[in-house]
Amino acid sequence: MEAADYSKLIILDKDSNNNLLAIPAEGLQKNFKLRGKFTSKEKFDSTVCRTGHINKNKLTLILNSKSHVPMMRFDIIGTNHNDIPTPHLHIFNCGESIIDQTVLPKNQLPEQLKNCLNDLTNVVENFTSFLKFINVDLNGVQIITDFV
Repeated sequence: MEAADYSKLIILDKDSNNNLLAIPAEGLQKNFKLRGKFTSKEKFDSTVCRTGHINKNKLTLILNSKSHVPMMRFDIIGTNHNDIPTPHLHIFNCGESIIDQTVLPKNQLPEQLKNCLNDLTNVVENFTSFLKFINVDLNGVQIITDFV
């Protein structure tokens, strides 16, 4: 995928397919369907992953394009990578491969994601910040934690 196409998908206004997004309990993960707000042919998955084997509080947020592969992964609580402590943001460069990626450390995070640093354990606030960062319209959407 060309860098321009990748950029267009990132900044594309998106809608959730559901009005209620229930974040999974620790040890589980859940996918949420998203679509382009004005171009509904563009489809995305956002995943909330809380399946840490070592760190049971793990929180990773992922954006994948259905048509163009992985786009980004935001590790909020989890394992350090190549001496880059968590939290950090993986940007899969133009969606070509998860091997071709840029990892932004905490001090280089985009402003919208720096809100997550205030309370790493507030999964609702962190997921909300991530969805806003990837341009999901949250009007009429309720985000809750599923404790079951």
